[in-house]
Amino acid sequence: MLSHVDNDHLIGLLDLFAELRQQRTDQEAETIPIDALWLNSFDGTIGAGTDIQSRAEALVAAGSPATMPASSMAVEGIGEGNSLRLAAIDLGVPLNPGFAGEVVCVDDLPAPVEIGDLVLRVVGPTRTNLEELRAQWLTWLETHEATIGAGSPQVAAMADRSVRTSAASW
Repeated sequence: MLSHVDNDHLIGLLDLFAELRQQRTDQEAETIPIDALWLNSFDGTIGAGTDIQSRAEALVAAGSPATMPASSMAVEGIGEGNSLRLAAIDLGVPLNPGFAGEVVCVDDLPAPVEIGDLVLRVVGPTRTNLEELRAQWLTWLETHEATIGAGSPQVAAMADRSVRTSAASW
């Protein structure tokens, strides 16, 4: 279970999946078996059916990393979350079993899940949360794209206050 796609939360899983891929290639025993992965990738939630991800990536590319470090890291997390999703598909690891579509959503699983002594409770997001966050991303992009793309230091300096890619409850 990956709580959210911030870089510091998913690097270890990306490394693990790369190791598993290499172990399978080398026909070695796998470090740990993975039965399933719960992951809300940006593309599967906020970016589904939109150009938000490509617009955010272009925005970060246009800005100076010195003035947009938080936005840059958030966008890297978005891409790395998608890389993890693709790695899971490549390894045949089921994504989000028990949930409708590709989205881990409290609407689909309001009761806790027990796995041995471990109890997991999905507390968010709801589908409404995701729609609201998508609207916030679109509004933020429409408001700031031209200015940041033109290199305005005032707007670029505020980029670290952009809409987050995740919520603490994910």
